[in-house]
Amino acid sequence: MNNKKNVLIICSWLNVKNGIGSFFIEQAVIASEAFNIKLVYFKGYKFGIKKGKKIIFSIKIENEKIANNIDVFTVNYPIFKIDFIQSFFNKIVINRVTKFFTTNKIDLIHAQSLFDAGFWAYEIFKIKKIPYIFTEHNQFTLSGIKSKKQKILSKVIENASLKLVVSDDLIRQFATNNIFTDFTVIGNTFDESTFFYNPLPNSKFTIVTIGAYTPIKDYVTMLEALKICDHRLSNKINFYWIGYNGWGENNDEKISKILKNYNYDNIEVILIDRAGKKMISEILNKADVFMSSSICETFGVSVLESLACGVPVIVTQSGGINELINNNNGIIIPIKNANEMANSLFKLLNNEVFFDKEKISLEIKSKFGSTIFRQRITSIYNKKINH
Repeated sequence: MNNKKNVLIICSWLNVKNGIGSFFIEQAVIASEAFNIKLVYFKGYKFGIKKGKKIIFSIKIENEKIANNIDVFTVNYPIFKIDFIQSFFNKIVINRVTKFFTTNKIDLIHAQSLFDAGFWAYEIFKIKKIPYIFTEHNQFTLSGIKSKKQKILSKVIENASLKLVVSDDLIRQFATNNIFTDFTVIGNTFDESTFFYNPLPNSKFTIVTIGAYTPIKDYVTMLEALKICDHRLSNKINFYWIGYNGWGENNDEKISKILKNYNYDNIEVILIDRAGKKMISEILNKADVFMSSSICETFGVSVLESLACGVPVIVTQSGGINELINNNNGIIIPIKNANEMANSLFKLLNNEVFFDKEKISLEIKSKFGSTIFRQRITSIYNKKINH
């Protein structure tokens, strides 16, 4: 007999096929040993009335299975410009969803990020009185958010049974937006079956970076740092840039133009627009260092996965990485400082600093691996369900 409690995880973004929101899935799989888990992503589509056209709209729920036989639901619902119409349809969506998911009652809702999973969790709470918690993963700002939605956000935060964030830096981000409440730092985890210490041979010193080409990642500083290094190198090295199209934009032409400006002599740039976890793990296990030039991070999942593979890191003081980096696994440098990044890279190239890759992997696993994360999330779910 299955006596597990039922937890509904609402994701603010999720696409199983394209690997978007994969850490939501990883956390769900970890929690599924102790709970019945279902994931849902509310995917709105714009609805407008065109003259002479037949009005057709629907609420469509798509379902797919992932690991541990967990159901992932995508709820396609119409978005209206008029608030009271949207509110009416949201109630229909909620009633449809809560009936569709399970014949058993939902004991707890876990919203993964406030925008917009937290809003859906609050709407369900108002109608069905199901308690909810949230974890904020995303960079937090109220810039561009209408005052009406900000008022609702206050209620979303106020009524949550527990307010989780992935790092201390997110607490500061909330504070800069004049939101002060009791947050609990939960951190994040990684897929141990994919990211682990398994060194693979490489013929050249190899640098890896992972991330979309976007101003917040500040790749210009990294490319400048590589240019500083380029003329000082006595041997050829490889630079892998994985996922430069990772946020859905096609940056091929932009990247091509930028790289022509640098015209490296001793650095071979290897571009991979998107990659699955298995490919990323294989490249990381060939790497000598992972580099990040980001201006702002909330946790740094790519940094975490690199450390899990035993790769030392050179990262900017971007927030969200202080929980991960110490003298045993990497170097933290100021943001937007190409010279400091280049100098740190040369310390590794010249063996001025040494990192034990196997110890890096073991240490990060002990702090953020699936076992410790399972203990954290199981304790949280049990306390809030039995409260």
